[in-house]
Amino acid sequence: MTAPPDGWTRAAALADLPDGGLLGVAVGGRRLCLTRAGGAVTALDDCCTHAEFALSEGELHADGSVECAWHGARFDRATGAVVRGPACDPVAAHDVLLLDGDVLVRLAP
Repeated sequence: MTAPPDGWTRAAALADLPDGGLLGVAVGGRRLCLTRAGGAVTALDDCCTHAEFALSEGELHADGSVECAWHGARFDRATGAVVRGPACDPVAAHDVLLLDGDVLVRLAP
């Protein structure tokens, strides 16, 4: 593998992230929920802002939202914005780079 560019960290192999699915990973002491739809991969904090349940245990919908399995809150997979309550606050979204078959992330502050 090519060394990641400065500020980027390997999160997973792209092959480990199913198309149309979610994958929970740990990066830099932070839990992330990776999503994949076709060639597009995104990364969100893996914690619903409503009740702190892992988003990676939920479902990725065709409309691009990630649904928390506990109370049904939905978040936009690209921005982390709330799409449907009961959550009121967005989740942090992180930059993603695909390089040599790996998913790299740059963590948001």
